[in-house]
Amino acid sequence: MRVLIAEDDPALATFVQKGLEAEHYAVDVTHDGEQARAMATELDYDLFMLDLNLSRMDGIAILRHLRPRKPSMPILVLTSRNRVEDRVQCLDL
Repeated sequence: MRVLIAEDDPALATFVQKGLEAEHYAVDVTHDGEQARAMATELDYDLFMLDLNLSRMDGIAILRHLRPRKPSMPILVLTSRNRVEDRVQCLDL
């Protein structure tokens, strides 16, 4: 199984990456929104773990770009944002 982690906190990304690799997942990590969008669009991932607070392009913009192109890709949104509006917007996308 191949997983893409897009997370702005390097320590958290490394922690999650090590845990997944210990379970024999192939894991790619990026801290940049534009790179995350390109990787998710161009490569085949079984799961995309997406933080909304990324540099250069936020997670909402990535979702808007990616959903029409890969509607069946599972995306797990992990974020420190706690507003109901953010959750609703992510679910709508």
